Amino acid sequence: MAETKPKKTTADAPKGKLADGIYTEQDVELRNGRKVPIEVIVDDKKLPATYGSLLAEGNGPALTIAALTTKTRRILDFTGATMEDLDGAVAEVIMRGREMADKA
Repeated sequence: MAETKPKKTTADAPKGKLADGIYTEQDVELRNGRKVPIEVIVDDKKLPATYGSLLAEGNGPALTIAALTTKTRRILDFTGATMEDLDGAVAEVIMRGREMADKA
């Protein structure tokens, strides 16, 4: 009997793209309703030089921000992102980006 592979649904489909050590997702919704693009640095060699010291300090919010590109940090500032956004939607994008990078 022939085996059939389960079809991918839209829920299984990746939400973003991975290119050159950067994971990008479009239209990530913040708590204030704004939709923004989020770019996450998933290549350890491209992270800011201070990332290691932040990790050693256990500074979670700073680690989250350091994993974002400069462009994304500016967009989040301009759109009024809050710590709730960093702990929620942005952290989820970072996790998805790292998972995709691990699989690549």
